[in-house]
Amino acid sequence: MRVIIAAILAGGLSLAALWGADTYLGIGGAAPAPDEAEDAADAVDEDENGFIAEDFEDVLDEPVEEFFEEEAAPDEEAPGRFINSAGTDYHGYYMPNALIQTGEWVLRHIHIGHASQFEVFEESGQDRDLVPVWIEFMHADSEMLTTEEGFEYPSEFRRVRADRFHIGETSFEFEASHDEIGDIYVYGTLDPEQIQGPVEGSTGIPALTGGAELNGERLRNISFDHWYGH
Repeated sequence: MRVIIAAILAGGLSLAALWGADTYLGIGGAAPAPDEAEDAADAVDEDENGFIAEDFEDVLDEPVEEFFEEEAAPDEEAPGRFINSAGTDYHGYYMPNALIQTGEWVLRHIHIGHASQFEVFEESGQDRDLVPVWIEFMHADSEMLTTEEGFEYPSEFRRVRADRFHIGETSFEFEASHDEIGDIYVYGTLDPEQIQGPVEGSTGIPALTGGAELNGERLRNISFDHWYGH
């Protein structure tokens, strides 16, 4: 490849001429060559070092292959995708103060796990099934069912664990993608003063305020009250 580039820089050969009459090197792969490049294709020879223009065979003797380095595949589990650097214990449920819906799915709550859940997650080597931050959505047509203890829950819901989260001292970011619900991004500012105490119920003042992007639809000025849960 570097030989080809050197040839282009030294002699101004077109990519079509070097690549052949039928194709030329384009972004994302080979694409049809311009018609006028057909005659120029004859200027290309193939020898043991690969494709080299006749007039530039003495540019380099080493095989072309030696100059290729394999590109590292994106590391989907790279360090930094899951960060909780907050000193405050933000565990609990964050309940939206208004309807947040994308398609037929309604955001029911955001959940941040207890410190012990984060520990288990890290000890597991960040097992994706143990990600301690998730958003639960319920289908808009769900029935509300009741447990033996009297707690209500939707008949159809999806728990979407984060593909990436970042919880800072007062910042929150959540990113995920779900086959049915789509792309999910929620961000905002956490208020440690509004984290619920030991009593049941919300303070009535948002503990998380910010925005979201659900399948390309941007939402502004959304807020969530904090609740420790039952």
